[in-house]
Amino acid sequence: MLDFGCAPAPDQSLANRDLLADLASAPIDENPSANEHVKIWDFARGGVRRPCLVTIAPSEVGFELDGSGETGKLTFHLGMPFNLGDGAEARIYLEEEGKRTLIFSRVLDPARQRPDRDWIPVELELPRRSGLRLIFAALPTSGDLTGDWIIWGEPRLSLPRSNP
Repeated sequence: MLDFGCAPAPDQSLANRDLLADLASAPIDENPSANEHVKIWDFARGGVRRPCLVTIAPSEVGFELDGSGETGKLTFHLGMPFNLGDGAEARIYLEEEGKRTLIFSRVLDPARQRPDRDWIPVELELPRRSGLRLIFAALPTSGDLTGDWIIWGEPRLSLPRSNP
């Protein structure tokens, strides 16, 4: 289980957690090459540089969510770093007791779709129950893996602060 590092939150009623802070201890899928396909690097899109969780298709990485029974919010900026290939699909799953539920999916194709060359802001509401895993996945859209990198810029989990 991850112990996410905390960063100051603009909204003082929320604890903002940087998902990049503890990637090294995140459980990575059983694919032996997965460690080579999940990285932390900075990338710029639309002139804005961000620290990113990088998933190179096909790959995924999971983070344990702590359970408090309250709803949290996941925010990030989605992109692909290269205007190459035929695109890739970004997915996020919630996993509970081995069952996955798809909560986000977006196909990006910056080589052909100009809007996919900039950061795409995303905000998702998440339940917080014990035993949940948040899984970021990159999938190819075909057999051509050229440029199939999904970048998740500044992924943060905002959770209601606990009352002492």
